[in-house]
Order: sequence, then structure tokens, then C-alpha cells
Amino acid sequence: MRKLSPVDRHEFITVRQAAIRAERSTSWIREWAACGRLAAERRGRLIFVDQADVDTLIAKTIGRRPARRGVPHLRLVVDNT
Repeated sequence: MRKLSPVDRHEFITVRQAAIRAERSTSWIREWAACGRLAAERRGRLIFVDQADVDTLIAKTIGRRPARRGVPHLRLVVDNT
């Protein structure tokens, strides 16, 4: 995780809040924090990421992802002839 110096004042949000904001999974946010693409810090059991980094990430990845689709439906066709 990439940490910020104490001099930097940034607003941190939880991994869950970041995932909701970026419309991604919490594991995706954790992976990006672990590899240093998002500034993060651990406070007890929770991981907090920099909100500005999440917003920058959203701006960079917007339009690169296919639109979410609903749950696919399977159709079973039985031919007893």
C-alpha cells in the first residue's frame, strides 16, 4: 500500500465506500491499494483509501468497461419427439 506523509491532508474513505463510488468490487479496490495504485492506510482492521485517488481512477477508467447487464437467463428447451 502506498502511504501518504502526515503533512498531506486527504479525505479517506473505506474500501466499501470506494467500491460503491467506483462501481467495482471491494476486492478490486483492495488489489489496487495493495499494488500501490491507490493511496491507502490501515486503521485497525479497516483499510481506507484516498478519495481523490478513487475519483481520478474513475475518470481514467470511465468508458473502458462494458456496461453492466442484468443476470443472464438460461432457457431450457426439451424436445421429446
